[in-house]
Amino acid sequence: MDAVPGPKRLKKNTTIPLCHSQRLWAYSTQHNGWVAQLANEYSGKFDVLNRGFAGFSIVLADFNHFTFKNPSESPLGKYVVSKNTQREASSCRLVVIFLGVNDAALPSPDSSHVPLPEFRRNLSQMISQISLLNNNSTSPPIRMLLITPPLVDEDQWLITLKSYNLDAVLDRNNQTTSVYASAIVDVGSQFNIPVVDLFSHLSNELKLVSQTSNKKHSKNPFLYDGLHLNSTGNDILSKLVIEAINSNFPEISSKSIPYNVPSPKKVAKLQKQIETSLHVPPLLSKL
Repeated sequence: MDAVPGPKRLKKNTTIPLCHSQRLWAYSTQHNGWVAQLANEYSGKFDVLNRGFAGFSIVLADFNHFTFKNPSESPLGKYVVSKNTQREASSCRLVVIFLGVNDAALPSPDSSHVPLPEFRRNLSQMISQISLLNNNSTSPPIRMLLITPPLVDEDQWLITLKSYNLDAVLDRNNQTTSVYASAIVDVGSQFNIPVVDLFSHLSNELKLVSQTSNKKHSKNPFLYDGLHLNSTGNDILSKLVIEAINSNFPEISSKSIPYNVPSPKKVAKLQKQIETSLHVPPLLSKL
């Protein structure tokens, strides 16, 4: 995937930027990552951009941190990017917002915890800013899709934490994560934005696995360390995201979008027609 440093590199109507999240985004090309699978789905049609950063909460991922005119005024310093103009925004066709895992961490001095009211407010502000771009643009609308955080395998995650620090204590749990997942579903409903409820889906899948298996799973089969999706979990999320796009935004489903260039067979046919019209010997045309 080409590293695109800022929106000025983007071409009109050719991108599905995937914006804002946390570690699940940053690792989303590993373990058969769902973003890598989405990029494959749109290969040759749209560019899929991963804009997730490990450890970011909704506060750090706030759009306003990326839109200071003077980098010295932003906590991101030199990494700040210019404010999107109407023309630059026209290249964006879909924004996927995947937040909540770090925000739902239990409160502590070093925690990434964000209080629920602030989390809801910031998520609503993100959606409103994108909606404002839509209202001020004649380009195709920027579609939005929300994803809830997955469930946590508390036992496995504690083992992972203690592998780095023997004194570590559990810093998140399913009870709290479910509250943040519900908040995302609620905000999505308020703004009429579709939500991929990954938390509920994986919870139901885990129940089915437990009911149909004679063996008791020692750890969650969808997570590789108790928190981050493994290949199976990524396959599930990729399928859910693609299904959500197809059902809610059929105009940008991969089947509805033509390739950016003709097929190799058509290109070869066109080249032959050009060579014939110009009376260029095939050998010379390849020099």
